[in-house]
Amino acid sequence: MRAISSISEHPDGRTAALEVIEGLDSALDGASPTAVLLFASFHHATALPVMAEMLGSRLRPQALIGGTAQTVFTESAELDRRSGFAALALVGEGLTARTFMADWDHGPAELLTPKNWSERISTGPDHAATILFADPFTTDPDPVLHSIDHAVPGPISGGLLSGATRPGCNVLLADRMHANTGVVGLGIGGPIRCETLVSRGCRPIGAPMVVTSARSGQVMSLGGRPAAEVARDAILELEDTERELVSNGLRLGLAMNEYRERFGAQDFLVREIVGVDEETGSLQIAERPSVGQTVQFLIRDPDSARNDLELALDKLSLDDTPPLGVLLCESRIRGNLEEDLTCLRSRMEGVPLAGMVCAGEFDRGADRSVVHGASASAMIFRTKRR
Repeated sequence: MRAISSISEHPDGRTAALEVIEGLDSALDGASPTAVLLFASFHHATALPVMAEMLGSRLRPQALIGGTAQTVFTESAELDRRSGFAALALVGEGLTARTFMADWDHGPAELLTPKNWSERISTGPDHAATILFADPFTTDPDPVLHSIDHAVPGPISGGLLSGATRPGCNVLLADRMHANTGVVGLGIGGPIRCETLVSRGCRPIGAPMVVTSARSGQVMSLGGRPAAEVARDAILELEDTERELVSNGLRLGLAMNEYRERFGAQDFLVREIVGVDEETGSLQIAERPSVGQTVQFLIRDPDSARNDLELALDKLSLDDTPPLGVLLCESRIRGNLEEDLTCLRSRMEGVPLAGMVCAGEFDRGADRSVVHGASASAMIFRTKRR
């Protein structure tokens, strides 16, 4: 069983597709891949369906999904905001894969029950993992992930596409289908083992607080005080050198599990604070906070991001089965892509890696699947132990 990556930075879509096809085909040596993941920068949005058709006709993969992104990369190249087309292929005897597309232009997400998802995703008793790509303008990922949690076991990876700044401009692929809304996914099974790691890369400031007033998307008060006032006090308590980090943006972490005596950065879902209402003192976030929820202010810290990723890789290194390949979904607000890729390349030298910058990263935790922000989320593929 193998993983293979390929990338092209050619600005012409057809030429880029041919270069990626040649890179995969030479390594496949006549074999057809079981699963192919495609990542295209926004420059290729219009041509992407044709590019995918070219790859499908030439390589005949069992399953193919893909989407558009701000930036794409492999273990050999990082094309930050530049024209790029990348692929990660999995091939091996006994490996199975299934794709699905849920295009909201043809029906609401509520029609997809756990039974529907199971019929679309599951590869059977040996189902190993699920990979999802979704359009952030038309898809609320929380109910989708909730239904999938009740449909199939195993880890989840992927993310919200970052290839557009307005609705209707992202492109999603599933085999020979394409859409501008909804979600696509891949279920993979067989003699493969998948595991995920998440590096949040944020450091807590101040103390955990309880939400005492909230509206949809707004934290009104914390501990009975205006939320913006509490945020200001947390920033003023920082050293001058630490305050410089706030220029990268203040984040709010929402506790994933309230039943903890102590909270660390890993216990929170990180959400960007996108606005402040000076009249009410409320904070606007891309989430629905609830009264009684524990929250924590966080700042993006490159040192914390690096250490967090190193610790996650230390844990993975205890597994004596060599990695076959890596899918990496990196937050566009994390701001640590070059450092993260350098770390992964040095720790997993020679291991094929591909992925994209995302507007939100999917992962299945201990009790449910969630959407992270400001994180690096990776899925590691290994051969299943006998």
